Amino acid sequence: MITAIPLFLFAYGARALPYSTVGVLQYITPTLQLVCGVALYHESFGPARAAGFALLWVALLIYAVDGLWRARNAARAAEGASPA
Repeated sequence: MITAIPLFLFAYGARALPYSTVGVLQYITPTLQLVCGVALYHESFGPARAAGFALLWVALLIYAVDGLWRARNAARAAEGASPA
């Protein structure tokens, strides 16, 4: 019951968001867990893991920037197509 309620609330809230936004948001939880593991529990985090983690976030940033770029271009195209 303790874990079911947050999952139901997440599913309810996720309905209002685009899937791409939900996908990016789902990377925040593991990132926070990583930060807690390294900072609070002194887990090992070697250079290979750091490189993989950095590549993952670079890819997510590229994905997010591309989405913003496409949304702006679509908005500009819609403005240009509307009668003035």
